[in-house]
Amino acid sequence: MVIAVFDFQKLLQGSTQSPGHFCCRCIQILRSAYCFPAKILRIAVVRVFGILCHERLKRRHQGFGDAFYIEEVLVKIGGQQQYLWRAVDQDGGVVDVFLQARRDGAAAKRFFKRRLKNHQGEPIMIVTDKLRSYGVAHRELIPETLHDTAQYANNRAELSHQPTRVRERGMRRFKSTRQAQRFLSVHAAVYNLLNLGRHFVSASHYQDWRQGAFASWDAVTAR
Repeated sequence: MVIAVFDFQKLLQGSTQSPGHFCCRCIQILRSAYCFPAKILRIAVVRVFGILCHERLKRRHQGFGDAFYIEEVLVKIGGQQQYLWRAVDQDGGVVDVFLQARRDGAAAKRFFKRRLKNHQGEPIMIVTDKLRSYGVAHRELIPETLHDTAQYANNRAELSHQPTRVRERGMRRFKSTRQAQRFLSVHAAVYNLLNLGRHFVSASHYQDWRQGAFASWDAVTAR
């Protein structure tokens, strides 16, 4: 499976077709020439398509805000408990999602380092609950940043888990940590593109933003 996905990626880099048309064509060729099971082919091709869209959306993204709302939630994957760490900015954009087996200080520092590596500069403020692991990561990595742990202040991050729960039920739970991490990363990138905050703007402005979002999606999925 890994070899098949890798070959698809190399072939797509030299193709002049869109990722969607190319993936459908690969399924037809491999089914007729090599008799691969259709289910395996669909999984492999969808993986490549999702990875490519994720990378292109990240490159086109305009950046996040300077205040991060961070929350971790328990999920069960393959009968084992995992913690889904999520950070969103003040506008509701999903900054990062990361699955870990623990929620101790080391896990919090790992998540903070991952976020700081991809973010230009330290955030002005982080908002978390009263879990002590956040305090450890804050003191050791970003002591100059404001840290708010007031009650209800982190509702934005808690509510951001709802779309994930909906998709988790639709998929009858995640099958593995790798599959969950891959799906959630792609889902976050697409969510950031299409979640435009309808309740913040007038209908005319929302229509303009919506057209811009679909134009960006067409550019991402086109060659």
